[in-house]
Amino acid sequence: MQFKSSFTASLVLIATAIGTCNAQWESGEIEVVCQTSNTSPTQSDALELANQIERMGGELCGKNQTVECWHVRSFGTASVNYCALPCAPVKTVADFIRRIANECPKSGGKVGGRVDVTHYSEGHIDLYHS
Repeated sequence: MQFKSSFTASLVLIATAIGTCNAQWESGEIEVVCQTSNTSPTQSDALELANQIERMGGELCGKNQTVECWHVRSFGTASVNYCALPCAPVKTVADFIRRIANECPKSGGKVGGRVDVTHYSEGHIDLYHS
């Protein structure tokens, strides 16, 4: 019986930590910075990449205290880097990619840029050409 209680307490702590992570990303100040050029990925590739990232499930976390960027995934002409220390749910990252795709299009169907997030730690998510 004691094992069940400890296990339940662990689940509550994990759920609380995930809720805190989501709240930090959701409460942060978010700015979409459009950086679209002729060499940017296509909007359709960016949107499909967002769908693929969302299907990964879980969350993305920074690698170390230097806010090092790391490559998350690519599809067609689109790639995404995650450059933040705090963890973020993949759904949030996918939604940010969709914001770039919908707020930064240029003629020819090209789209690119980044989402800057400011809260207790700064970070960003880059959408760029593969």
